[in-house]
Amino acid sequence: MSELRVRVFDVGHGDSILAEYVGARGTTHYILIDCKESFREGKRVVPAYEYLKNKGINTIDLLVVTHLHKDHYSGIEVLLDNLEIRKIVVPPFVTGGSGMFRRLLEKYFDEVKVVLDRTDDPEVESVAKSIVSLLAYMVNHDDKLEEATGPNSLISVFECEDLVVRIYLPLKKVKGQLAAQIMQQDFTFEPFPSMNDASIAMELEVEGHKILFGGDSTLTQWREHRRMKRRDGVHYLSVSSLKVPHHGSKYNNTVEIYKYLLGKNASGALALVSADGRTHPDDEFLDMVQELGLKPYCTGFARKCAGRLLPFGALMNLDPIVRPFVVQHAIHNEPTACQGYVTVEITGAGVRAYNSTGLRCVYEPEVERVRAPW
Repeated sequence: MSELRVRVFDVGHGDSILAEYVGARGTTHYILIDCKESFREGKRVVPAYEYLKNKGINTIDLLVVTHLHKDHYSGIEVLLDNLEIRKIVVPPFVTGGSGMFRRLLEKYFDEVKVVLDRTDDPEVESVAKSIVSLLAYMVNHDDKLEEATGPNSLISVFECEDLVVRIYLPLKKVKGQLAAQIMQQDFTFEPFPSMNDASIAMELEVEGHKILFGGDSTLTQWREHRRMKRRDGVHYLSVSSLKVPHHGSKYNNTVEIYKYLLGKNASGALALVSADGRTHPDDEFLDMVQELGLKPYCTGFARKCAGRLLPFGALMNLDPIVRPFVVQHAIHNEPTACQGYVTVEITGAGVRAYNSTGLRCVYEPEVERVRAPW
């Protein structure tokens, strides 16, 4: 029996997700979707790399860079410098000839130089290093590159018994839009006016269960995807778990699209959120979680969650596990981890989720509290 274990690392506002697939024959493979650094006690760390290094893993079968925004790639040079990567999937901005891509790289170097000349901010310098390292790696390893386009493309990753990798977004027409912006040099250090429209959204399916990773995909793209699939007679994608698009933003997460992604009856589906709680997830997303009966697993503790807890009793009467998170948000107004690292296990027996803090979501009070074995 095959198994898929997905870890959503707590990296504040951003994405870093590791999928570990164990085939029926016992072989193990790794897929990394985005890579963001985080800071612990003032030190810069890359949680995905730390986890792999501690397990003695030095090879990734597939690296997916959903789009070029820093909360999805900062720190990625640590992986590129220390691990063997067999294939890298990127949005569709490479094709059109090596000359075009090299012009893109040259333009990026120019932008980075301008930025670095104007600042001595170590965080800006760190992000600049990450994007330059990523683009340089792509130029030097073009044999490993594959561009992602939907609405239903399959990615060949490795010889496996029953793992299916599907790309739903971006749609093919985005390719032309990005190419035009590259030709016009219409982008900056934080690139492209509509980069979220080019974000990769991909699905992993094993043992009949599907988990969809939304990246920063947009409502506009999902509506177009739905229109295209309906022409083929497909009305629902019917995934069982969803890494929600754009960190639970109110603009790109709606009941309309969730019913398309999760099925006509979305109740009980897992909704995974990777955000620091400061701006995301939005209140509108949390309201939708209740309306649809979803099971939320959020890395960051949102202000609305603190407000929901406080009316139910004095602070000192709260669950000891919950109390520090409420204090941070309600008193100090500081974002902090909530459920920490979130793990989803998919096997023939079904889908199971747990987290590293053992903190129960206030939107699902009856859920069993399970602490992850870290």
